Amino acid sequence: MRTFTRCRTKTIQAVKLATSTLQNFLYPKYCFECKCLLNSFEETLCLGCIQNLPVKKTNYNSYSDIKLRLWGRVPVKHTYSLLVLKNNSVKRIIYQFKYYNNITLGLKLSQLMAEDFKSQFHQIKSNQLFDGIIPMPIHYNKLKKRGFNQSLLIAETLSKELNIPVYKNSIIKNRNEKSQTTLNSWKRWENRKGDFEVICKDLLKNKHILIVDDIITSGASIEALYQSLLSISGFSISVCCLAISEN
Repeated sequence: MRTFTRCRTKTIQAVKLATSTLQNFLYPKYCFECKCLLNSFEETLCLGCIQNLPVKKTNYNSYSDIKLRLWGRVPVKHTYSLLVLKNNSVKRIIYQFKYYNNITLGLKLSQLMAEDFKSQFHQIKSNQLFDGIIPMPIHYNKLKKRGFNQSLLIAETLSKELNIPVYKNSIIKNRNEKSQTTLNSWKRWENRKGDFEVICKDLLKNKHILIVDDIITSGASIEALYQSLLSISGFSISVCCLAISEN
């Protein structure tokens, strides 16, 4: 019986391999970045391009750049970022996800982030450290135009990997501001004041919240979100992002 089972398992594996090989032959997939042909075990990005990503390793108790940027404005417990926006390659990859609706690429980046995040926090179980995840909200008009919230996609991937709930609609964004890419830090903060409204205050009481954003530059959005939480008792926050700007 055991011999039959082993033979059956090997047959199934052989069929799956043959099917995968045939699919790759008929419908070849190419790396988004270098355009090389992907192997059957690769998705969206080849291993070479993944290894060349400017990954920013940060331990859970390290004094990262995010903390420095939020110093004196937002008291954060832990911070994490996967990448550094320091070359055109990583900018092209992230902007393709954020602005051109490349969900497949976004899922790949989110999975890389979730796996690395988990390894960075291996000394403490994440579902014991954080009570819930809040993705950076976007305004309804922008959501309607873009079709998805990139921070929510990242948050949901983290949620599955870490077994932490996502507080999806606990905070909403009231204003639909214009792009802030050309503004300095002070102007960014001025634009962000009063942006967010907490809907589920009781849900967030005495909770340690992990705020998830896609890109952090000046930290103005994080600060504005934090300001909206000040009326809630006993809360604390940590911050993570897919990428942090180099400056």
